Amino acid sequence: MSFPRLVVVSLALFAFACGGDKTAANSTTGANNSTANNTAGTTSTNGTSGSNGNTSNTTNTTNTTGTTGTNNTTSTNNTTGTTGTTGTTGTTGGPIACTSPAPCGGFACDIAGGFCFDGCQGDGNCAAGYACGSGGVCLAETACTDPAPCSGYSCDAGVGICRVQCGQNAPCANGYTCAGNACVAETMCVDDSACGGFACDQQVGLCEVQCGGQNANAACADGYGCSRGTCQALTACQDDAACDGYECDQNGGFCALTCGGGPNASDCVDGYQCDSGTCRAQTACQNDNDCGGYECQNDFCRLFCGNGGDCANNYQCVQRACVPN
Repeated sequence: MSFPRLVVVSLALFAFACGGDKTAANSTTGANNSTANNTAGTTSTNGTSGSNGNTSNTTNTTNTTGTTGTNNTTSTNNTTGTTGTTGTTGTTGGPIACTSPAPCGGFACDIAGGFCFDGCQGDGNCAAGYACGSGGVCLAETACTDPAPCSGYSCDAGVGICRVQCGQNAPCANGYTCAGNACVAETMCVDDSACGGFACDQQVGLCEVQCGGQNANAACADGYGCSRGTCQALTACQDDAACDGYECDQNGGFCALTCGGGPNASDCVDGYQCDSGTCRAQTACQNDNDCGGYECQNDFCRLFCGNGGDCANNYQCVQRACVPN
C-alpha cells in the first residue's frame, strides 16, 4: 500500500522540525555551560584580588600571603635601616662614592668628601626620613601614635615618630628594658637557663641584658664571659692554637673574647689584626703591591687604616678604608 505523496512530504517536514528543536535545546544547554564557566572565571578573578590583601576572602590561599606581607610592614621599615649599614660599605668593603644620599642606604652623603657616611652619631648623619639608632645605624622612621609599631621603643608623640634609641628621656615600651641605648625584650627567669648566656637576676625574676664595668662577668652565666656588652661562651685552652686568632689566657684557661682593651681582652696572635674588638685574619704579603691599596706591615696586609700612612702609595684613607687618590 502506497501513501499519497502529500502525506509523505508532510511527515518529512514534521520530522525535520522536531530535529531542529532538539538542536536548539542543545545550543541552549551549551550556552548555559558557557555561562557557568564564565561565572567560575569571575570567582577566580575575585581570588586574584585576595593577593592584594583582601582579608574578607577567607577561603583564598593567595590572600593569606598578601595579609602576611601587610603584617610585616613595620619590620620592613626597620630592616631598611639595617640594610643601610651594609650598603655604605659596598660589596668590596670600601666606602661608596656619592653626590646625593640616593646610594647611601639611609645614611647621608658627605658631599665635601664625596662618600656616604658609614655610621651615625646623630640624625645629621642620616638621610631624610631616617634617624640614628643604637649602634650608629640609620633606621627608617616609623609613624606612630602609641608604641605598638615601634618594636619595643616608645613613641615620641610630639612628632609622631617611633624612637630608635633609649635613654634617660627616651624610655622603652612596656616589657622592654634599655641596654646600651637599645630596647631589649625582658625575659622572665628562675635560673640562668632561660637567659642565653646572661645570668638570671633572681631578685626581680628577669634575665640580665648587658654586662660591663669592673665586675663585668657577674652579669654572665657560668661558662660565659663579657665581651663588648654581651655574654659570650668561653672556650677552654692551653695555648693560642685553640683561640681562632685570640690569645689564650693560660692563667684562667680560656681564650680571650675581644681585643683592644676591656674585660676578657688580649692582643691578637700574629697574622690577625684587632678591628673594633674583633681579631680578623690578615693576608701574608711581601710588599704593598700584594695588599690592594693597604700597607704591608710585618709581612701581613693591614685590614683598615687610621691615616694615609696605613695605605700604599697613591691611596688615601677614607672611613678606615684605603681608596685611590
